[in-house]
Amino acid sequence: MSLPANKATPQFGPTENPYNFALQRYEGTVLLVTHDHDLIDEVATRLWVFHEDSIEDFQGPYAEWKGKHS
Repeated sequence: MSLPANKATPQFGPTENPYNFALQRYEGTVLLVTHDHDLIDEVATRLWVFHEDSIEDFQGPYAEWKGKHS
């Protein structure tokens, strides 16, 4: 999926991405691989954080995980 962040569409505001909108309302499971921290913070409810020698399973939003690891 790719859409420029500043692309405005009629049903969404100039900074609201329709993919984020759809992912927030989707009730199934999505495996999302990205470096986009804003996207992760908006749509993720569970994180698998890959470290050099382990994988951390974190239940919660990215902002909370980041706060605990800052």
